[in-house]
Amino acid sequence: MKDCHIDLEYINSVARGLNRIEYGNFVTNYINALKENDALKWFCLGFAKHHKNENCQDYFLSIVRYGAISNGTIDVHMMRFWISVAVQSELSQRLDKDIDVLLGYKPSSICVDEFGDKVDNGWSNVISSYVDNKAWGFVLRFLLKNKDYINKSSKSLVFPGTSFKLGFALHDSTYYLELHDIISYRVREYEEELKSSLEEEEDLLLVENNNFSGDSEMNMLDVMSGIEFEHYLAERINNETTMHAEVTKGSGDQGADLIIRGKGLSAVIQSKHYSSKVGNKAIQEAFSARQYYGTGLAIVVANAGYTRSAWQLAEKTGVLAMTEDSILDFIKTLSK
Repeated sequence: MKDCHIDLEYINSVARGLNRIEYGNFVTNYINALKENDALKWFCLGFAKHHKNENCQDYFLSIVRYGAISNGTIDVHMMRFWISVAVQSELSQRLDKDIDVLLGYKPSSICVDEFGDKVDNGWSNVISSYVDNKAWGFVLRFLLKNKDYINKSSKSLVFPGTSFKLGFALHDSTYYLELHDIISYRVREYEEELKSSLEEEEDLLLVENNNFSGDSEMNMLDVMSGIEFEHYLAERINNETTMHAEVTKGSGDQGADLIIRGKGLSAVIQSKHYSSKVGNKAIQEAFSARQYYGTGLAIVVANAGYTRSAWQLAEKTGVLAMTEDSILDFIKTLSK
């Protein structure tokens, strides 16, 4: 997760130039306390961006330049502070475990309309549901459990002449919405990190494949396209098992290349006819397709194997990561 850099020396020089030294001192104490609690990254990820600042430093500079801090506004600043601390203390590890599952719902929640534009078909609702059912509860439990400590510790942080006590602010929907932003931005940031990591993995695998030389003859599978492989796999399932496999239309398939049914069993299959190992994206697509089609199983078929992170995600989501031969053996066993 990215951390954010704030130039306190510059912020205080601005405060001195504007003769607003007390505001510079307040911001300095506030930022240092966030750092001590390892919570500055969460503050910058959610609250600063929620208020359309390009970075966290702009947010604090705006306090120094234009801020008018009263008992009313100190409640806002302190609630943001303690929610950031709560996220770091109670939610961060759980969120890191849950992000892959959340992303599994994204392909079926965002579609492309007839004009080629992406349309949010429920992705924001997925995030809202997570905040409702998981994240907000973690934050509230931390705040209520540590209420006395929070009220006592806040005395050294508040602006001169103001005070703060945890109370009615807990029921202010503003903070719920800002927590929603924290989760949204963290998921987006993780998605970018994952994409970058997968690109690096693919580059390494490409180098490995280019450096590999073998004497085996090219077989039929080597020259198949992805669509040809889907039909080939469906034909093998239909001919060699008692199950029925159907290839989806392709466009708008919501992550399923094949759907198989029979004898009380149903599954979506995401087939990847790659020459290199398959990453997380295929697992996420299969997981999402299972939700969309309502099947009992989600399966990925990849003869070239899987990256370590893909295996880990498959285990967490219950997606079966298989090869062409192992899926046929699996289906034959189930359909007996």
